[in-house]
Amino acid sequence: PNLNDDDLKKLVPHFDHLKVLKFYKCKNITDTSLTYLAQNWPTGKPKLKELILYDCEKITDIGIVNLIDSCQEIKNLFLSGGLLTTASLEGVGRTCQNLRKLVLGISGNLWAKNIKTITNVTDDGILAISKGCKQLTNLNLNHCVKVTDQALEYLASNSEKLAVLEIFGCTEISIEGLISILFYLTNTHAH
Repeated sequence: PNLNDDDLKKLVPHFDHLKVLKFYKCKNITDTSLTYLAQNWPTGKPKLKELILYDCEKITDIGIVNLIDSCQEIKNLFLSGGLLTTASLEGVGRTCQNLRKLVLGISGNLWAKNIKTITNVTDDGILAISKGCKQLTNLNLNHCVKVTDQALEYLASNSEKLAVLEIFGCTEISIEGLISILFYLTNTHAH
């Protein structure tokens, strides 16, 4: 948690074989680090396959988009942060054609009383993901309270490979919305 931008910059030249990068509640990591990482990745070395940015409160769309643009082979992505907007998801949809698993919601104990809701993931962001990430098989939207039935329609229309969808705590998704999407999927895949 105490890692800062300067610390990360010192580590980057040694990322010769790094494929997974996980930041949990790193309060001192900013867009500067992610942009530096994108611009200074060791030449000719494999890029990231998995990136987790969980509750890093100083990271915004700028850092995410810069890093994602340079790491197009990412297969697993976990994005959680209050400063991220639809622009981050548009960047992911534009760049991450090989993405298999995307976590935008809460994982772990979904019943915790002090769980915070995710308010920055919207239907527009899900539209960008569904149109761009055609290899996506697993999507976690748990406690994304602004996601509605419209997002389900986008996923049903565009995400042919989606096999796992987590929507626990998505209070704007209705039973009717779920039934209509299930009906749509059943009839589409039956032909």
